[in-house]
Amino acid sequence: MGTWREARSFLAVVAVVGVVAMTTITSCGSDEGSSNGDLCEQCGDTDGPCNAAGATVSGDDRPTGCGANDPCNVQLQCVRKVDSGQRRCFPVDPSTGSLDLFYKCDGSRPALVPTSTPVPSATPTPTPTVTPTDTGPTATGPTPSSTGPTATATPGEAEDVTVTITIAADSEEDNDLPSSFSVDVTYPTAKGSFLVDGAVDCGNLDEGVTVQDAGTGTLSIDFSGDSEGVTSIFLDCNFRQVSGQTLTNADLDTSSNPSSLVVTIDPLD
Repeated sequence: MGTWREARSFLAVVAVVGVVAMTTITSCGSDEGSSNGDLCEQCGDTDGPCNAAGATVSGDDRPTGCGANDPCNVQLQCVRKVDSGQRRCFPVDPSTGSLDLFYKCDGSRPALVPTSTPVPSATPTPTPTVTPTDTGPTATGPTPSSTGPTATATPGEAEDVTVTITIAADSEEDNDLPSSFSVDVTYPTAKGSFLVDGAVDCGNLDEGVTVQDAGTGTLSIDFSGDSEGVTSIFLDCNFRQVSGQTLTNADLDTSSNPSSLVVTIDPLD
């Protein structure tokens, strides 16, 4: 009898452990294997972009916004994890069109909150042109031809300007930078963006620094890592100007978290 009771108790413990294991799965993804741009895969400058067509997910891997749709197709956004500088392909909530802030990849939520992807407006349908019927006499004689060359208009080309951004600790004391901080640089979208050929082009990136720009008027700079002995960092970021536009220092504004950081932008040429 004692053996049967011990066996039955052991089976009950196994059942409880199994239930607990099933109910604690809250994320997908791992650090193993090479990146293929799929859901929760690594992405960025060295790992490549997320799949432009999104990902088809099913079961517990679906974001909450999928509702009863199983499987569900979701768009992907390359965003840094909240607890490290590593970036992952996080899903966009299909019910809102915004990044799913509660979805976890490899146990971590996304660190940034990008703006929603703008939906292009419908292309207007051109109104047909009515051509009147000519009832007058038809002129006879040779048709004159153009004797001079036809000038071809050459559209202007977009030009890049280098924006040098310096981030320092409190200027009153020789302090180290905090181990985690963020800086936003805003700009007028009518004059261009920091997206150069579809990606942010910033040189002199220190280890732990990540940059993002969705082309909506804000360059986001984030740092997370070892800042011991580091009192300042600087970045050289290319800004692609719209043809005919010129970016000036007056067009740029900065903010930081913490607010005690000193953020300066060198004079633009």
